This record gives sequence, C-alpha cells and structure tokens, in this order.
Amino acid sequence: MYNLNDIKDIANGDQEFLRTLIKTFIVEVPPDANGLSEAVENGNAALAYQYAHKLKPNLKSFGLNLDFEIGVIENWSERKTEQENAAKASLAISSTIHKVIKSLREDYSL
Repeated sequence: MYNLNDIKDIANGDQEFLRTLIKTFIVEVPPDANGLSEAVENGNAALAYQYAHKLKPNLKSFGLNLDFEIGVIENWSERKTEQENAAKASLAISSTIHKVIKSLREDYSL
C-alpha cells in the first residue's frame, strides 16, 4: 500500500527521524486531502489544483501511486475533464490516504 524507501533514504538509518517524518505525514496530509475534496465538491478548480499540487510530493515520498488521480484533478482545473471525474479521483485519493494512515499507525505503533 505504501513504500517508505524514499523516506528511509532521507532518514539515513535514524529511526526516530523516520518516525517523525511518518508522524508529520499523518498530521499534515489529511487536512490537505480534505481541502482537495471540499474544493472539488464546491467546484473550485483553482483551489483543487493547489491542493493536488501540494499533495503530490508527499504522496510520492510515501510511495503512493496516485499520479493518475492527481492528473485528473489537474486536468479538471484546466477544464480538460468533467467535475464528476475529479470527484471520483478525489475520493480515490482520500480513501487511499485514509488506508495508508491507518496502516502506518498500526505498523509504527503511532
């Protein structure tokens, strides 16, 4: 579901720093995912784009393959796809983040 290889490289063997990076993800990513969902729901394509752009590096760092879904949001913001597609992508992003956070909490006793 997630892959911490990039985060482990950053932590360079420091387990406490690794836990700090994971905790930061757990705290900072859900509000952005919620903001993305709300922006899509409210038809605010520009704000949805900002959230998608902000989420992208965090998702990649944790090995979450959501590039397609992020791309759908970005395309919607440029009026290249329908809002319904963006809503489905946003739901997939939020659902994946929720599952990953649950797994991280269990796997790292957080």
